[in-house]
Amino acid sequence: MSKLYNKYLELKSKDDTYLYLFKSGMFYIFLDEDAKIVSEKLNLKLTNFNDSVLKCGFPINSLTKYTGLLNDFEINYHIVDGNLITSKSQYIENENIQNYLEQIKKLDINKITPLKALELLSTLQNLLRR
Repeated sequence: MSKLYNKYLELKSKDDTYLYLFKSGMFYIFLDEDAKIVSEKLNLKLTNFNDSVLKCGFPINSLTKYTGLLNDFEINYHIVDGNLITSKSQYIENENIQNYLEQIKKLDINKITPLKALELLSTLQNLLRR
């Protein structure tokens, strides 16, 4: 079996009250029984993950849309990104901080005004305080 499916089985054995949404490349996917539940509720197409396991999912740029739908259906889920397992709000917050840090990396220090630098630091500080 794949590492992803093994992780799914491990998580389900510890707590099967949640569905687990895995980030896999450019998609988020649900596996096996979780996929069947989500497919039925959200009308997502089931496909084969391997010979014996089904999956359904959506592109990463649709995360907000589909997590909103999951919340509307009151489906309890966690997002799994590598070894990090978080709730949607924690995951989005971490993504926002990472995106902001990427913007800072791209700054040309020689062309930024002191006021703009202070604004950037203030915004980052507020993100980190949440």
